[in-house]
Amino acid sequence: MPWGLISFIMCKIRYCARPGSALSICTTILHIPFLCALIVILGCGPTPEKSPERYAVRVKRVVWEAAARPVELSGNVVARHESVLSFQVAGRIVLRSVDVGNVVKAGDLIAELDSIDYDLEVQNLKSEVERSLSDYETARVDEKRFARLRVQDVVSQAEYDRQLNILNLAKGRLDALQAQLDIARNAREYTRLNSEYPGVVSAIFAEAGQVVSAGQAIIRLTRTDEREIAVSLPENSLAELTRARIEVTLWGDSQARYKGSIRELSPEADPQTRTYLTKIRVDQPDSRLMLGRTARVRFIPKDNSTLVRLPITAIWRKQGEPMVWVVDTNQRTVKPRKVSIGPMYDNEVSVVAGVADNELVVTAGAHKLSPGQPVSILD
Repeated sequence: MPWGLISFIMCKIRYCARPGSALSICTTILHIPFLCALIVILGCGPTPEKSPERYAVRVKRVVWEAAARPVELSGNVVARHESVLSFQVAGRIVLRSVDVGNVVKAGDLIAELDSIDYDLEVQNLKSEVERSLSDYETARVDEKRFARLRVQDVVSQAEYDRQLNILNLAKGRLDALQAQLDIARNAREYTRLNSEYPGVVSAIFAEAGQVVSAGQAIIRLTRTDEREIAVSLPENSLAELTRARIEVTLWGDSQARYKGSIRELSPEADPQTRTYLTKIRVDQPDSRLMLGRTARVRFIPKDNSTLVRLPITAIWRKQGEPMVWVVDTNQRTVKPRKVSIGPMYDNEVSVVAGVADNELVVTAGAHKLSPGQPVSILD
């Protein structure tokens, strides 16, 4: 309507100022101030409101999850017992019947020493025992005869006591020689090194023809009857991992699943890796649990609490209180929401209350927003 009024006035001015009109100059001069004032008044009127600028933001959908995530570590199948076998006597090795990787059973022969010297020692002591046994029998017969004569008072008590002492000495010598013979026989048996339990030969330290001393390492035998998982636990999560439930799977075999428990935890961290060597006992092991095989050890926390993990950039503060921007998916606007935060996880912060499942939370661009701000979602 104001622009129509201006057009009407302009027409009147053109009519009055047409050529040949006496009032043309005066009329034009008189209408100039009026026209300027009218333009100023119309220019000061209300302007149309501009819509708020729409900011582009990144968002993350709220998903509640377990407070403690399962941790998966790699380990190896190892034997619980591993022994270094050696001879209990010295000698020269005349036979070694195993090699690295051989599987042996309980009682199988591992190696053998030359037993000639031990055989001779046994024969010598057997002769000594037989001679001592003869002396003992003679002394025993004499003691019985002296006992009868003492009853008849034919010999004195001193003579009987002397004969009884001879019998006791013969008995002591016979017992000593018999013990020496047993030791010699045992030493001869020790020239044969046998496995006391089933296992696998993992290392060899002596060869046939070599002279070894008593106790010198001959082979290392890894037992196969008890197997477990060796895994290294990081020190920054040691407490929660030792309380977790344990599941064991084998690399490349999804069907092989076992339950486990911690049997042994090293009291000292490895100085290089700062990890603690841990032995996992496996419940109901089977033949698939072969020595040296790679195993996946999954530690499942027993904590049932839940939380939401958000990037640190999603959190802003109002008067010291943690806040987030929640997107209204219908209006495509944002509104502030007070939240309760928990522990930090690397570049994420945990939210334990304040947001609902499936809500969209602004994670980038939060510093530009205000309540009711229109937004466009980048992805």
